[in-house]
Amino acid sequence: MMRWCDQWGSRPLDEFVELITYDQAREYIKRVLAIYARYHHLYGQPLELSLAVNPHYLKDGPDY
Repeated sequence: MMRWCDQWGSRPLDEFVELITYDQAREYIKRVLAIYARYHHLYGQPLELSLAVNPHYLKDGPDY
């Protein structure tokens, strides 16, 4: 995920999701975002999504 955010994190969210190369991961992220948006709507909260990457994450960490 961090690698995808590094590569495409500056793109709009819908485009970012479509660039994910693994079908299962892409569909899972779509489902999670849809549920997240529904809960924000139900509770009357504005929906703000960010792909900002923490610059302090370890790039040499595990690569699954």
